[in-house]
Amino acid sequence: MSAKVSFNQPLKSLTFCGAENIAALFDSSTGTHYSTIEVDRSSSDVFGTCDSIFVTDKTTGMKRLDLHSSNLIPIFGLHDEEFSAACRNADTEMMFAATWNKQSKRTTVKMIDPRTPNGISDILSFQQSYVSRMASSGENEIILEQNNGLLKLYDIRKSKPCRWTFDSRGQCKSIHENGLFVCLEMDKDVRLLK
Repeated sequence: MSAKVSFNQPLKSLTFCGAENIAALFDSSTGTHYSTIEVDRSSSDVFGTCDSIFVTDKTTGMKRLDLHSSNLIPIFGLHDEEFSAACRNADTEMMFAATWNKQSKRTTVKMIDPRTPNGISDILSFQQSYVSRMASSGENEIILEQNNGLLKLYDIRKSKPCRWTFDSRGQCKSIHENGLFVCLEMDKDVRLLK
């Protein structure tokens, strides 16, 4: 079975939500939209679960759209920092978000358990490194890409040191993980890391 979905706009982010729903984030002349729900223009990513859509916003933080009630609920807000990257672990349903504080030049990585009301904890923090992309790897690992193309794999149960690093010699367009390989989409090729 196949289906075609057309938004007639360039997509910023697309995700599957359970077995039957697809969520898309796209720009239009009036703002950034999630399907037919308008959100702020600075929204950057969307992640889906069976009953919720998580929308990340570069300036205000993360919100959860409850698909049953259609309510948009704040998950966490930003104060002196800006949102830089996010990812979701499909196995554990945990969300991870990286924030950047311009004044202190500090990145903080947060782990968010969407099943609990106050399930947010800071798991990593480091100086002078802006995280531009991140991906979940297995149940307990996340991959962070710094602005200079350096990738680091962290075990979320141990904050430091990282388990491995890889210099991609340029920024990736996307990072994906399938249990066997980490796939880096570059400008002209795809690199596989085992």
